[in-house]
Amino acid sequence: MSTATSTQTGLRRAVLLTVAALSASAIACEREPSGRTVVVRGGHFLALDAEGRELPASALPGSELRISDGEGRSQRLRIDEVLDESEPASPVGLYTLSRFDEAEQRWVPHCRPGPDGLTAALPLPGHWSADGSTFTEDLEGFGVTCSAGANGKCMRMGYVPGLVVGGERLTPYFVACVRMMRADYCGDGRSHTEAGRPVDFIDRLGRQGLWHDGDKRFEAAWGVDGAICVERTRVPEHTDLEQLGELCPRLRERATSPCSEDTIDDDASVLLVNRS
Repeated sequence: MSTATSTQTGLRRAVLLTVAALSASAIACEREPSGRTVVVRGGHFLALDAEGRELPASALPGSELRISDGEGRSQRLRIDEVLDESEPASPVGLYTLSRFDEAEQRWVPHCRPGPDGLTAALPLPGHWSADGSTFTEDLEGFGVTCSAGANGKCMRMGYVPGLVVGGERLTPYFVACVRMMRADYCGDGRSHTEAGRPVDFIDRLGRQGLWHDGDKRFEAAWGVDGAICVERTRVPEHTDLEQLGELCPRLRERATSPCSEDTIDDDASVLLVNRS
């Protein structure tokens, strides 16, 4: 997975300690006896001392985050390790996190390994609705996501919500990327792919993407609300074009218009196009 560099230093912003997270959860980082706290700036966790001064990354391991679901239930997360890819120039930091299993009374890994073998967590500046249909950018808060999922993959490629690069806000590209990764054609949070289905893509910024040699063919053009148009579905044995038209009437109506890789040049609402 490639990682794009960005003007991270100038764009990083501190966040509050009690914040909105994915699936309507909230994450609070409790002040430790030493007075140390953890905040998020850009896509990185940072440790601050009691005076608010930034500490080196080596101060992060051992810090705990507390997740609350808003109904009185909470869960503890612990930062165990700052991974090598967590460089200041990178758009995101990668961390090994554990969660405390109350039933077993022990710490267990918070994330599962991805196809690349990486087991990492990263802070997400915002949250998705419970059904996955809507993303809300939140620069005053953060969620915790895993590198193996669509959120983590898109952030590692440089699409970090809230960042502005070259005058372009990257939140819409993050949303379109997650839709593309999950084959969420309708933009309603429903995925129409399966694990292990690779995609190639390019974006209209020219920042990310590459067509690789192989037998992949054009699939769809993507925007913030899902697919703009679809030439073919990724897993037709699960969802074919006829079925997709029933699920998404707007795509059925668009089916009479040309849909190709050139759509990214012809339609300003198209942010990404992909092959699969």
